[in-house]
Order: sequence, then C-alpha cells, then structure tokens
Amino acid sequence: MEHNIQEISSDLMARKAADAEKKSIERKKKKYADFKKQGEAAKKRIKFYDKKGSGYMKDGKKIYD
Repeated sequence: MEHNIQEISSDLMARKAADAEKKSIERKKKKYADFKKQGEAAKKRIKFYDKKGSGYMKDGKKIYD
C-alpha cells in the first residue's frame, strides 16, 4: 500500500495541534483555579504593619511574621 506522505504528515500535525489545544485549555483551567483559591485565602487574612512589625489579621487576632 502506498500512502501519500503529505496526507500522513497533515494528519499527524492535526493530532499534535489538537493535543496542544487540549493541554492549553487544561493549563488555563488550572491557572484560573489557583488564582481563585489564592483570592479566597486572601479574604481570610488582612495584612497589617505596626510598631511591633508586620503580619496578618486572622480570626480577629494579630499574627506576626
């Protein structure tokens, strides 16, 4: 059987492009999930600076770094 090399290479390129697109979508989903998680954590702690030093307010208490 004789295959056209151009057909094989175009099929291979199409598969590689589809795989790359899937990886890109997964990477974007993970990046957004990490960003969202970081934002939720930031809402629970508030950064402060005073004469003793700096730290975070958590549950109404000062926690120094």
